[in-house]
Amino acid sequence: DQLAPGGLGIFLRVKASEISHSDDGGSYFLHRNGIMPAPMSSPPPIKAPTRPFARPLGAPEESEDSRGLPPWVRRELIVYGAALLLGLLGVPLLIWVGGNRVLGPYIQGQNQHAGPLALLQDFYLGLLHGSAVFWAVALGPAALVLLVRLFIRLVRNMPTGDAEDADDAAPAPVRRPR
Repeated sequence: DQLAPGGLGIFLRVKASEISHSDDGGSYFLHRNGIMPAPMSSPPPIKAPTRPFARPLGAPEESEDSRGLPPWVRRELIVYGAALLLGLLGVPLLIWVGGNRVLGPYIQGQNQHAGPLALLQDFYLGLLHGSAVFWAVALGPAALVLLVRLFIRLVRNMPTGDAEDADDAAPAPVRRPR
């Protein structure tokens, strides 16, 4: 009998005759030397613990090309990731604040005073069902960033009026030194 609460034992009620010898920790059959490593005369050397993200000593400095992603790709991922996070969390909560102030409390089913988390729950369900309106809200900030960048690029690439006026105007008189 084992001393365990509720009759639960370590060996899960295995009879003593079924428990192997307590000193049965090695391989003593015919192929022992073929599959077991030779016993060591001394313990292996202990490596000094390393910091998790530290660069090993003597490692070459990483160049811009060897890091994986170029800096502009990382910057774009951060910008659009933040825009997506804003679209998934910030915009629905702003919609709840505006609707709560203008239209009154948000009602969900029988709950007359559902809070912002109830609206988020309904918003994520709408995304899960594939509703275009919910996806437009979620992707709205990323689309806005894209449209602003497109507008800036178009404005920068527009031809200026100076070049057109110079072609139409009469050539400037040449001044001669006195």
